[in-house]
Amino acid sequence: MNIWEKWLTPRNTFYLLIIVTLLISLQQYLLPETLFWDKLRPQYNNYLIFKYSFLHLLDGQDLYRLYPEQHGDYFKYSPTFALVMALFYYLPDWLGLTLWNLLNALALFAGITLLPSINDKKKSLLILFVLLELIGNLQNEQSNALVAGLILLSFGFLERKKIGLAALFIAFGFYLKIFGVLSILLVFFYPGKWKGLLIFSLWMLLLGMAPLLVISPGQLIEQYNGWYDILLVDHGTRYGFSVMGIIHKWIGADPSKSWVLAMGFLILISGMLKFSYYPNVTYRLLFLSSLLMWMILFNHTAESSGYILAMTGAGIWYFSRKPSVTRNVLMIAAFVIVSLFSTDIMPANIRNQYIYPLYIRTLPVLIIWVIAMFDLLRFNQPAEGAGG
Repeated sequence: MNIWEKWLTPRNTFYLLIIVTLLISLQQYLLPETLFWDKLRPQYNNYLIFKYSFLHLLDGQDLYRLYPEQHGDYFKYSPTFALVMALFYYLPDWLGLTLWNLLNALALFAGITLLPSINDKKKSLLILFVLLELIGNLQNEQSNALVAGLILLSFGFLERKKIGLAALFIAFGFYLKIFGVLSILLVFFYPGKWKGLLIFSLWMLLLGMAPLLVISPGQLIEQYNGWYDILLVDHGTRYGFSVMGIIHKWIGADPSKSWVLAMGFLILISGMLKFSYYPNVTYRLLFLSSLLMWMILFNHTAESSGYILAMTGAGIWYFSRKPSVTRNVLMIAAFVIVSLFSTDIMPANIRNQYIYPLYIRTLPVLIIWVIAMFDLLRFNQPAEGAGG
């Protein structure tokens, strides 16, 4: 065993994530204020949006209007998420910001460590593969790493026959980011699926009504109406790093976003048609990887920070099966174009004039997803595990 392999353990990658998260949190807290929405604001503006959402919920204020005296930009999450931010609201910013980032990083770490049939070395490599995406998320206090972690945790608990916990994480994923609810598809691969769907429904109800602890039923209905309205505006006005963005930019067409989404969903669930292979863990991992990539590729508002889900999916696709020249090339291309091009290593003019405007960042993940779907449709491996 060489030094590299000896170092490459979950324990060491855990320590690495802790150190990286603490340093980034300290950096974001100490950096000078920057001009944002016509006002000087702390670098950790996104965290302030999350933090103050609890105060607005508690005071019965509209969560979905601007509060320029406290932060820039709109809150676009659920009332349930605003309630959860009570855990951070009363903390000093330096501590709350650090704990928020640690929650995101460690949720992703925990989800990856629970993946079945992938050895510790490959799990550590997967964490390193998505590290640049995670750093970008932490620098912007985003919640996408937490979403990815919740999906992986739900999968891991389903593998361990802990349906109640899996259903809880899936339901909470919905109230964090709506597309997270699609991980409910994973339940169908396991015995007791109807029990799982029932428990999921109960969690959805309980979490959805949880803000009643601090507001009235009428106020909660108004908040949900506001959430729906702001998401509707988002749906109608934006193109992100997605299939819709590529169609819009490369072909010059603007098909119905709902139609593209429906077509993409039909393709995704076609990967569930080989029922006889449900007991095969490799098949389940392959669908999980496809699902994670799909959530970004067919989310027309997909932002750069969301690619931590897509890259996690691409990493699972790669590390859960034997490598090949084609797979190696695709993974290197994905890492370079998706992750490396987002750093200062890439000249800003190339990134801002070509990579982002032409949605080139989407292409490697899209190609991997198409191959993953073909892998699902022609799956015929008798082996149960992904091996080492």
